[in-house]
Amino acid sequence: MTPSEIILSLKSKYSKQKLSEADTRFKIIDTILLEILKWKKEPLMLEVIHKTVRADYVLYGKNSKPLLIIESKKSGSYFNLPSNINSTLNYQKVTVEKLLADRNLKSAIEQVKEYCEDLGCNFACVCNGDVWVFFCINSSHGPWKKLPAFVIRDISFFSENYAIASQIFSYDAIANNSSLKNNI
Repeated sequence: MTPSEIILSLKSKYSKQKLSEADTRFKIIDTILLEILKWKKEPLMLEVIHKTVRADYVLYGKNSKPLLIIESKKSGSYFNLPSNINSTLNYQKVTVEKLLADRNLKSAIEQVKEYCEDLGCNFACVCNGDVWVFFCINSSHGPWKKLPAFVIRDISFFSENYAIASQIFSYDAIANNSSLKNNI
């Protein structure tokens, strides 16, 4: 199946459903990571426990260093993007600080930021199946809240903007080309 066919299938099956966090991961996030972004199963670990935290997804690099941690949430309206974000684009960069206006999104961002700090990872993502927010927690460019986040408003991004999606978020781009550092 092409990325467009995969996204259309996901939307037709799940857009009207309220999925649990586990179902959101299994049915939507796993499909996008593995089938569209071509992440490999080997460097991807699920439910990584470190001290008292449990990260949903950890993508490891060749040196066994975490490259990206994803915190998943149940589908639907677990968190909302603030109203000051452009609604006509299916992706854009927004400062993390603006995203913290939504209480639930703030909680998810702070949760995955803590996981990144504990596991020594610079990049994080929160996802509710449809909305994906990628951000950096540690940079020489300023405080993390002032840094841009790459916000994907809708999973249509992964088919409509497939070239951008694969250049930034594919396994190869992240592991071999430092795409997160160069684009977030």
